Amino acid sequence: GSLQARSISPRSFSSNPSSRDSSPNRDLSLSVSRLRPPIIIHSSGKKYGFTLQTIRVYMGTSDIYTIHHMVSGVEESSPAHEAGLRAGDLITHVNGESVQGLVHTEMMELLLK
Repeated sequence: GSLQARSISPRSFSSNPSSRDSSPNRDLSLSVSRLRPPIIIHSSGKKYGFTLQTIRVYMGTSDIYTIHHMVSGVEESSPAHEAGLRAGDLITHVNGESVQGLVHTEMMELLLK
């Protein structure tokens, strides 16, 4: 399998932790101020060598948000590390399929295919 990640500026996020809305908007794109070229990671096994955190990105001061998957850690010498993946990067695609809006369990299912 393969996955694609992009690095973004942390200033791109708008968070509203007091919101109780549990319905993500799957159609809105994350507005980012800086993107670097995609990182493609190929793994022959089931291990890429990174950990994920699922985050909500709120649109301004509204309760509308999208779900994104941010890398929280990368193991040295792993396929992810060798490809240039770093903590703070966003995973955007797995095997060519967009992961924006997927809940964590759906994301993990894609990664383990």
